[in-house]
Amino acid sequence: MRSTLRDVALAVWIEALAAVHGERVVRAALCAETFTRPLDLIAMGKAALPMARGARAALGGWVCRALVVTGEGYDAEAALPSARFRVLTGDHPLPGERSLAAGAALVDFVCAGPPVGGWLVLLSGGASSLVEHPAPGVDLALLRRANAWLLASGLPIERVNAVRRRLSALKGGGLLGLMAPGPVWAGYLSDIPGDHLPDLASGPLFPERPPLPAGLPDWLAAACRWEAPPVPAVPVRHRLLAGAAHALAAAARAAQTRGWVVSSHGVGLRGEAAEVGARLGRWLAREAPPGVHLWGGETTVTLPSEPGRGGRNQTLALAAALELAGHDGVALLAGGTDGRDGASDHAGALVDGTTLARARAAGLDARRALVRADSAPLLAAVGDALPARATATNVADLVVAVRR
Repeated sequence: MRSTLRDVALAVWIEALAAVHGERVVRAALCAETFTRPLDLIAMGKAALPMARGARAALGGWVCRALVVTGEGYDAEAALPSARFRVLTGDHPLPGERSLAAGAALVDFVCAGPPVGGWLVLLSGGASSLVEHPAPGVDLALLRRANAWLLASGLPIERVNAVRRRLSALKGGGLLGLMAPGPVWAGYLSDIPGDHLPDLASGPLFPERPPLPAGLPDWLAAACRWEAPPVPAVPVRHRLLAGAAHALAAAARAAQTRGWVVSSHGVGLRGEAAEVGARLGRWLAREAPPGVHLWGGETTVTLPSEPGRGGRNQTLALAAALELAGHDGVALLAGGTDGRDGASDHAGALVDGTTLARARAAGLDARRALVRADSAPLLAAVGDALPARATATNVADLVVAVRR
């Protein structure tokens, strides 16, 4: 049977995810290295478990002991059946008691004594919330209030993480200071614009304190006054394992093997999700040439005072669907490569020119859903939501549009 445009978009997205699978990219990177002494492993983030599995597959007995911190629902694959590998679950998107417990365990793990050969650190997005050891004078209530404000602010991630650094004893190089004298080999799955590694997980291995964003409320600005102690010099080798550009390249190959002309528009997708989605939808409906069009990056959503359920990818897709209404030759998929999209049980959405009509037939108002940041119920009701999935990666968001 001839593939529909929706089938093509979904297949391209799935193949892109497979190319940046955490276990796969870690194993490939470490197999290309030569280690002469055993290592102690720390893996943190949404893709921590598959990344740790990649390290074990590549290094075997060279890993003496390991601490792995991941999130609820990101450990759907088989765990690490070894007494040497301790696996903890933190809280996300807001830090919680489990995040503090993971932070305390991390400090104990590192301070138990220097490793025989060095440290292997594997980081992916989400670690800022999953692992936390607050700065002096900062408690969990303040951390949660600060992170809730930051996530609703619409600030880009680099500005968000500039604040998070000031509230933590681990971020902004704090972890690196505990790892002296090293050495450290660090590998990253990047969900950060431009793959600026000091912003990933709020930079636990980078002693940098960028300026705070303007417009912080007084209570938050006051909480950011703690000055971290100097970080001793520790030799670190930083290695980007995969980022949005790698996923985009894999998506392009997947589309080309299916006979489609591909236009890759880069990984600079930013801005308010609803505005970006409307702009892409208009262009796809009126001007875009036939073929598969690809974008990577990460938009933002400024939340209303009482938001509904949804996420930036579902918001983008629903805004695009409003512009695509009545056009039968376009499908658009917007999905988080981590398999989760905001406050919902979905990874994103796959819409087309019939989405709006199906919503209206069900008595649902797409524009009202956008205003209320409540895209998830509508998209689920019309069958256009992508179910959450364990992707074993996290390299920001990917938008795949197919135009006949």
